[in-house]
Amino acid sequence: MGILKKLFPDDTMNDEDMPVAQGFQDENEPDDGYKPRPQFILAKPEKREDLVDIADNLLDRKTVILNLEFVPNETRRFVDFLSGVAYALNGQVKKIAAHTFLIIPGGLDISGDIFDDIESELNF
Repeated sequence: MGILKKLFPDDTMNDEDMPVAQGFQDENEPDDGYKPRPQFILAKPEKREDLVDIADNLLDRKTVILNLEFVPNETRRFVDFLSGVAYALNGQVKKIAAHTFLIIPGGLDISGDIFDDIESELNF
């Protein structure tokens, strides 16, 4: 005899009719163990207006490889603006070559000797 029958003898519900509690799972997370990979965007802005699209990609948690060879006179301003976006997302900016930067949104950490060497060799 089921526990429900003992507690509620006049109830017509059987133990088999009771819903079974399942493990809690985030409805946005797939149940097959798949973890989303970071997405990378290659960006080569030519004018300030292009920065809005790049910032939107960072807000979407996409890592941006930023090539500023077409705007050498504006490099500092472009990097300052996108550094602010990355900072707001707890991200980071790494210089990987002359006029080329890796902008990482929060939640992803990139480190290594190559970044330290490049940053010390190149003037920024």
